[in-house]
Amino acid sequence: MRRVKKQEAQNARRQPPKRRWLKPVLLVSLILAGGGSAASGLWWLDQEGYFRRANDMVLKGLSNTASGLGLVVADITVEGRKRQEPEAILAALGLKRGDPILTADLPLVRARLENLAWVRQAAVERRLPGHVHIRLVEREPMAQWQRNGRFVLVDRDGSEIGPDVAGEFAHLPVIVGPDAPQHASALFAALSAEPDLAGRVKAAVRVGNRRWNVKLDDIAAGIDVRLPEAQTAAAWSRLARLERDYQLLERNLLMIDLRLPDRLVVGTLGDPEGRAETGKKTKSHDKDA
Repeated sequence: MRRVKKQEAQNARRQPPKRRWLKPVLLVSLILAGGGSAASGLWWLDQEGYFRRANDMVLKGLSNTASGLGLVVADITVEGRKRQEPEAILAALGLKRGDPILTADLPLVRARLENLAWVRQAAVERRLPGHVHIRLVEREPMAQWQRNGRFVLVDRDGSEIGPDVAGEFAHLPVIVGPDAPQHASALFAALSAEPDLAGRVKAAVRVGNRRWNVKLDDIAAGIDVRLPEAQTAAAWSRLARLERDYQLLERNLLMIDLRLPDRLVVGTLGDPEGRAETGKKTKSHDKDA
């Protein structure tokens, strides 16, 4: 009797382990094998619109079920809104209280929100049973872009925001030029190395799609500073040193030309030619002066 039990125990140990992975593999293989033969039929069904109608039926059924279970929009909250109009947000959201919350197309809602003037980024969350939460990151105006006789706020990415209707950003510098918004961020980053001097910049004009002239203190009557195409930050630091050492900007100047590193050209009110040169004299060949 003991020998029989011992033999049975040994046979049990010799049995191969159960292959638990076999069924899933066989199932996937059958699906793949049947997929090839069914492809042409599925294509025909799609052309006839069966899938679209079936999808509409499923969504309708899901909507009815969700409504029956109380899964409808009951509350909409917005985080991060400062200047974007609430009415525009609700219109872009496309949802109202009582709508089925499960069928809301959140990626589409986010895309519509990010098309709004002040919205830089948007995130939309569905918090069951009935809460839709929106998080916004709004654009920060960097300058006023003068174009075709009107002023439009732009951000650091060069994106247009819209007019400054309330006059909240009248203190921002004015930029001029067809490609000024795309290059203004790099300019202001270079000017910020000398914060005292940068605070006096009232306007920046893009010249020849390659360099800048900036206006100090006053847009109409301020000093016109002509910056070089390359080494803009170095030229700006040079002007800041001249101001600290010699109070250059306190004189009656019309223009300061910094385009040549070995020469400083200034235009004065008392100079009939409007120009005076200091430093090494070399002939200028810049046609956009």
